[in-house]
Amino acid sequence: MFQTRVIYYGIGGILVLAIIAGIIFLISTPTQPVVSQKTPEQKTVTFSVFFSQKNVSATDCSQVLPVKRTIPYTTGVATEALQQLFLGPTPQELQQGYTGALIASSSPLIRISIDSGTAYVDLEDIRKTHGNLSASCAAGAFFSQVTNTLTQFSSIQRVIFAIRGNPQTFYDWMQIGCSLENEYCNPAYFLMAGKNSSSWTTYTDPQKLYSISYPLLFSKTGRPRLFDPVITRETPSVSLTHSIPVKFCGMSGECSPNTMNTQIQFSVLNSPLSEVTRAMASSTAQEPQSFTVGEKTGVVASMGVEGEGIYEYAIPLSTTQTLFITRIYIDEASVIMYKTAPLFIPFEDQRELFNTILSTLKIL
Repeated sequence: MFQTRVIYYGIGGILVLAIIAGIIFLISTPTQPVVSQKTPEQKTVTFSVFFSQKNVSATDCSQVLPVKRTIPYTTGVATEALQQLFLGPTPQELQQGYTGALIASSSPLIRISIDSGTAYVDLEDIRKTHGNLSASCAAGAFFSQVTNTLTQFSSIQRVIFAIRGNPQTFYDWMQIGCSLENEYCNPAYFLMAGKNSSSWTTYTDPQKLYSISYPLLFSKTGRPRLFDPVITRETPSVSLTHSIPVKFCGMSGECSPNTMNTQIQFSVLNSPLSEVTRAMASSTAQEPQSFTVGEKTGVVASMGVEGEGIYEYAIPLSTTQTLFITRIYIDEASVIMYKTAPLFIPFEDQRELFNTILSTLKIL
């Protein structure tokens, strides 16, 4: 317990007390970013980055201390704080015993996205360059340094990590696994935020009619699934499938180690949009509705029961050709056991991710 003996000597004593109280206030006040009140060209922002320090971290690897950084003003202050952390201590700080768990000449940070108090930190593949980071002490230092650096900002209360958009890759490497703490390694937010990054790739139709970008967590096959009367075996199609590691056995008795979470199929139909719309109305027993994604317009209809079903979309490629898209979905409410499976994408996130993928569609 810190105790202070104060002796009063009139006004001078009150002044001493005020100074001591000010010191105690500065010590106990949490670090907060400070924006300078200069002209826009001269504005700066000051924040803390947290490093291990030989005197305080010797017995507990997770103990860290803050050091100040001042940089030109930016709205992306959380990103800049991580970049400063990964640059490591200054030469003077190194002499004072400060060390960083992850120091790199080229920043491993792909991006940081913040949503509802959670910071989603997407990293390059650091497993080879920083292999010792998965050791218990190094891991404790890393998590503490990053978490303390980010949670100094009021918009962040927790941090979830991924390697190139895949949180399961990161947490398996760190020997932690998937749990409620990391949203069961749900990749959806990383994938939506990482559009057109190294965790995405682009497919171009062989006929050069369209192109689409999608996450690498989806596998691509060229075989059409004949689940829709609009599609035939000869229809040029490509399927994007996201599966989760849950054993699935069909009615035939054949079992698979993986279960489809969601699938998107793109097919080129040699029919005008009006003709495809009538076929959709017949197959779904409902009148398709118009929809718009970005600058693309078309029609959509759906059919399904008990948490599983199909959405059908049709977008004109020309006056005589239509891009027909089907999205098969599984609602976690109907298959509760899937919800805790690594990489499971919840139903609402499936919808958002599909819209993100569809927003990359280019008609060539």
